[in-house]
Order: sequence, then structure tokens, then C-alpha cells
Amino acid sequence: MSTCLMNVVAKEDQYLTDICVCKRYKISRSTLWRWIKTGHIPAPTRIGPRAVRWLLSELLSWEQSKPK
Repeated sequence: MSTCLMNVVAKEDQYLTDICVCKRYKISRSTLWRWIKTGHIPAPTRIGPRAVRWLLSELLSWEQSKPK
């Protein structure tokens, strides 16, 4: 099983890497960072000097708030 959880059954307090977020939305890393810069997707949380992660719960909330 991949370390990137793609379904909602995963723990909502789990942190996802940029690679996992890209796999979830089927986008490239450059697109992800462009979306962050333009405010299209929630910004990540800095968990260390060189590490950022997204909370799955924040992404799920964002997904639900997007117009269909």
C-alpha cells in the first residue's frame, strides 16, 4: 500500500507531502506550488526548517467548500 492515502477512510489528522497532494489531485509539483501562490489550494503547514505538509482534514474541508 502506498504511503499516500487517496481515500477519505484515512485519518483526517494525517499529514501529506507535496507528492501525495499531487497524486491526490493528479497534478504536477509545479502546478501545486502555483496553486498555493495564487490561493487556489490551502497553504501547507511548516513542520521543520525544510519540511512542509498538508493536513488531510484541511484538504477535505477545502474539497467540500469548492463549487461543483
